[in-house]
Amino acid sequence: MILKRHLILFILTLISYTGFGQQVDQTQMLLFPSSARDTGLGSRTLTTTDDASVWFRNPSMNNDSSQIRMAHLTYGDYLADIKYGTLAYGQEISKGIKVWGGFQFLDYGSLERTTNTGITDGEFSSSAFRISAGASHKIGLFSLGMNINYESFNFDGYSEGIAYLDISGTYFHPEKDLTAALSIQQIGKFGSDAFDNDVPLRISIGTTFKPEFAPFRFTLQAFDLNIKRPEGLDPEGEDSSLDKVFYHISAGAEILLHKNFNLMAGYNFNRRQQLRTDQGNGGAGLSLGFNMNLKGFMLSYSHGFFHQGGGVNYLSLQKDISSIFNK
Repeated sequence: MILKRHLILFILTLISYTGFGQQVDQTQMLLFPSSARDTGLGSRTLTTTDDASVWFRNPSMNNDSSQIRMAHLTYGDYLADIKYGTLAYGQEISKGIKVWGGFQFLDYGSLERTTNTGITDGEFSSSAFRISAGASHKIGLFSLGMNINYESFNFDGYSEGIAYLDISGTYFHPEKDLTAALSIQQIGKFGSDAFDNDVPLRISIGTTFKPEFAPFRFTLQAFDLNIKRPEGLDPEGEDSSLDKVFYHISAGAEILLHKNFNLMAGYNFNRRQQLRTDQGNGGAGLSLGFNMNLKGFMLSYSHGFFHQGGGVNYLSLQKDISSIFNK
């Protein structure tokens, strides 16, 4: 009965937020995959275990892991020479309490500057970064977490910055391999006046489930539930009711071939619609990858298909560095 009451409260909380459709914003880091594993499972995941980058979206992901000090590094070779990276570190400071910090950067490289008449006038750079810090506390089957974030954008010497909070809650099934989470991001919005009306809340839910004895694990996310039309899509476009639902969905699966090796596949319908052309979608929205444990290092690679001409590659490396401090 206690579990049932908690689930009802979880659903009512979600419904109370999803009724408020808001405009999309100009923040960028939340829209990018945070790691190779995130990419391989469709992106925007909330419940991936033993992946420190998940704390950027879900600070309450505090499972009973034997890994006490997690260090994480991701590098992404994005489209049009755009570079993307993630650094994260988290540790358990007492039973059920974890703290973490992370840094993400996005480098657009050199861009061509032109005058109003189209004449080339040199080059300029553009970049963005986000710094995050958070903590979580697990009590029984539930964990609560909060992040403090600062995000900055630079465009040809013009800079803007904004700070905001994230809160989340995660439920861990006591017997089954089942995890569910609710995340509310971009709360508060302190900083430049330019963002006062352009940064909405982002409400997301997600779950990961592994059937007993099966060599598969499934992940399903529903993101930006309170935003009527996600980024990159024509607000005046005509879509079926089913399309409008799938715009907020990403899904992934892992094939657990060995305790030290598994394959990943993901699908993101929203990305597929963003990148469709008159010639077709190609493999846009699909992603493939693998995870490999090499002597305590977790190496992950994934490729996300973005359009008919190619896609993006992500490489992640993660390790529990507790043994270094215990020497």
